[in-house]
Amino acid sequence: MQWGLPSPYFGEQRKDNPKAKNARFKTDGVVVSDGRPIEIYLGDRKVAEILIERGGSNVG
Repeated sequence: MQWGLPSPYFGEQRKDNPKAKNARFKTDGVVVSDGRPIEIYLGDRKVAEILIERGGSNVG
């Protein structure tokens, strides 16, 4: 897991929080299922739930 990656958009939105500009993270080996959220935990506390949906492509 890599923490503290640059997050310029969130940094602009949360100028009152100096840590917001580096609020992104990256991890490998996560397998997602359509319609099921990824749950993010810090210790025993669930801090986020993210739903990733596969989009279609418009070709033509």
